[in-house]
Amino acid sequence: KRSQQLDQDWQMPSLLQGFHGDLSGGEQFYRLLERSQANPTAFIDLLELFYLCLALGYQGKYGKDEQGYIIRENIINKLYHSIRQERGDFSKNILVGADNAKATVTPVRKTYKGVIIISLAAIATVAALVLHQYQQLQAQDQSIQQVMMKLLQPQP
Repeated sequence: KRSQQLDQDWQMPSLLQGFHGDLSGGEQFYRLLERSQANPTAFIDLLELFYLCLALGYQGKYGKDEQGYIIRENIINKLYHSIRQERGDFSKNILVGADNAKATVTPVRKTYKGVIIISLAAIATVAALVLHQYQQLQAQDQSIQQVMMKLLQPQP
C-alpha cells in the first residue's frame, strides 16, 4: 500500500508541471534526445546524460503508456550503442564498480589503526623533544646560577 501511495504521490503533479507549468508529459526530453542522436559526435556528453536519466528510471511521456517500458528499453539500447561507438566499450551498469565493491572496501578499523599509530608516534616524538628541551634549560639555568654565585661572591 505504501509503495502504491508513493507512486501516486510521485506521479501527480510531475516536476515539470510543478516547476515550469509544462503539461506536455516529458515530451521535450525525447525531442531533445532525438535531435542529439542525429549528431552523436557533437552531443556525446548530452547523450550520456540522457542515458543516465533513462537508466535511473526517468519515464517521461512513456510512463503511462502500456508499452512504455519496452519503448524505453529500446531507446536505452540505441543510446548505449551510440555512446559505445563514440566512447568505446563500457558497462551498462551505471553503478561503476558495483560488481566488485566487496573487494575494494577496506575495513574502517584498519584505516584508523594506521592513523592512530602514526599519531601516537608523533605525540611521543613531540613529548621527547619537549622533555629534552626542558632538561637543557634546567642544566643551563644551573650553570647560570653557578656563574652568578661566583660573580656575586665578595673577593678577598
